[in-house]
Amino acid sequence: MSSSLVTHTPAAEVTGKRRVDAASWEIWDSSTHDDGNTTHLNGGTQFDFDYSDNHAEHVVVIEGEATLTHAEGEVKLEAGDSIIFWRGFKCRWNVTSPMKKHYQYFDSGGNMVEPIHCDGCNADCWAESYFTEKEEDVCPTCFAKGGWGKGEHQRHGKTIVEEEKASVGEKRKAGNEKKDEDEKGEEEAVAKKIK
Repeated sequence: MSSSLVTHTPAAEVTGKRRVDAASWEIWDSSTHDDGNTTHLNGGTQFDFDYSDNHAEHVVVIEGEATLTHAEGEVKLEAGDSIIFWRGFKCRWNVTSPMKKHYQYFDSGGNMVEPIHCDGCNADCWAESYFTEKEEDVCPTCFAKGGWGKGEHQRHGKTIVEEEKASVGEKRKAGNEKKDEDEKGEEEAVAKKIK
């Protein structure tokens, strides 16, 4: 099943080129996945995932099976399948047979984006991480446990403080432009009265 936010291609329809490309991507393993919201029951793994802050994630399943439940229905994944999770997709993963998958992030222009992995638990922490004094990337869960020293809080590999400063600077600039326009309007009004 495909929807506007997920594109699923069954194994029989996945091209050879796609498989070759995917062979060079990162590998995710459900048996080591633990983002703090993961439940491991009877050999299965369940967790919620929100792709709202991610680039598009392209996947080719190496082995295993999972059912993804989302707002528009379900997607069943098995070995050889390809799937693209577009930004904004949210689902509940239910891995019924231990899964490994090749994955890679792509920006809106189709360019590869390098993922950021936690040096503590190996979780994908591109959406939010801390870059430590020892030049390690750490997910918020591991960072909160301590032992990493000071860390620079980041989103998508960029310092949050810098994003906030840029936002404040843009607001100031916009406010100053508005102030300049208002003052110019007042000056013109005074000039008309004088005439």
